[in-house]
Amino acid sequence: MTFESTVLLTGVERADYIKTHFPSSLPFTGDDLLTFVNEANASYEKQNIPPNKADMAKAAGYEKNGKILWTDFYVALMEAKGIPSSDTDDKEYDDWHESLEEQDKELIDEIQERCGDFSNYTPEECREFMDELSSLGITTASQFEDAMHYQTSSPNAGAEFAEMEAEAYGCTTFIDMPWVVIDWEASWERNLSADYSTLEFKDVTYFFSNYF
Repeated sequence: MTFESTVLLTGVERADYIKTHFPSSLPFTGDDLLTFVNEANASYEKQNIPPNKADMAKAAGYEKNGKILWTDFYVALMEAKGIPSSDTDDKEYDDWHESLEEQDKELIDEIQERCGDFSNYTPEECREFMDELSSLGITTASQFEDAMHYQTSSPNAGAEFAEMEAEAYGCTTFIDMPWVVIDWEASWERNLSADYSTLEFKDVTYFFSNYF
């Protein structure tokens, strides 16, 4: 099948196509994985729709118990392309960064600037985070800049965020009394959670505005 003739298949048709054209057992690796991803991308491009990386990862066999194995998927893809994934030195990151499209470069640069922890993450982990952002509709640096609001490693992230928001608006000035008790967790769950989305990654909770 050539790239010009590819069409997006779903359901049983997709499963049959995979069995016929990719005889190796799942998950795909090496040339099988590259061919699969290239044909899927060509199909999306021909139909003028953005690639659904989640569907690609699942169809390629990188799913377990309903959870997409993003890191495994990108490690396998990088290895198939001949990009080392065993080391985590600066050269590995630089090579990965250079391979990104301009939009993704700007996005990961903005993430690195706003979230210092990412300087310690591997390219595969950075890509996994970017895909999680995509599920929230955040795919560009400007969207991330507008939406990113707060991050914390607290186990009571929602309560901490609610208290921080109250302090930012000066609300705690009027309730700074020793006998006043505020349920910050309820404030998050019943109110603020309607305006913000959360993303949990590497034991850190990130808060993003739904309006960007």
